[in-house]
Amino acid sequence: MKKSVRIVLIAALAVVFAVSAVQLIRIGLAYKKAGDLYAKSRAEYRMQEGAAPSSEADGWPAISVDLAALQKTNPDVISWVYIPGTDVDYPLLRGADNEQYLHQSYNLQKTASGSIFMDYRCAADFTDDNTIIYGHNMKNGSMFGGLKKYADADYLKEHADVYVFLRGRILRYRAFAGYKTGDTSQSYAYAFTDGLDFASFLQYITQSAGENIVGAPTERPHF
Repeated sequence: MKKSVRIVLIAALAVVFAVSAVQLIRIGLAYKKAGDLYAKSRAEYRMQEGAAPSSEADGWPAISVDLAALQKTNPDVISWVYIPGTDVDYPLLRGADNEQYLHQSYNLQKTASGSIFMDYRCAADFTDDNTIIYGHNMKNGSMFGGLKKYADADYLKEHADVYVFLRGRILRYRAFAGYKTGDTSQSYAYAFTDGLDFASFLQYITQSAGENIVGAPTERPHF
């Protein structure tokens, strides 16, 4: 290979390396910005004070959430979602559509990680048969990036309790299945008709999860 060609190739590789390094730095800074932002939200609005309706020994987390203060910051905050032992510990929003909080935080800052948010077609009081909640699959495990671990049956069993803090009450859910699915699957059904009744929906979930099932429910939850 001629020396001149070698120099051109080396220069080209150097440019590619420089561009890649800049991109990695940008990604790292974006992750740090989002991490700092949500750490601040936990420090300001989510208190470790034991103000839960029962003790941790009874299965309730000893924390409380100042949802009223959060809603003064942004009225689209409808609750706080918390899964003990995981990174899921965030304000939950519900916008005018499913695009609003893709890249916008709970306090209206532009972030790559966006927010954890409910499908705008679902009831904000969690009275639907199926409530759909979205979060980015972040590579550092933040937001909903850690939910991939629920494909492991042992992890699912150990992190089954999901808490939703509303004003005046706390809802406790039990995760019973974990699986990967496409964005057009029946998992995203928010209303049930003769074409897809609730029993058929549960059957779809259990079939999709295969053996990754822990105590499948037999009826709708009641509040």
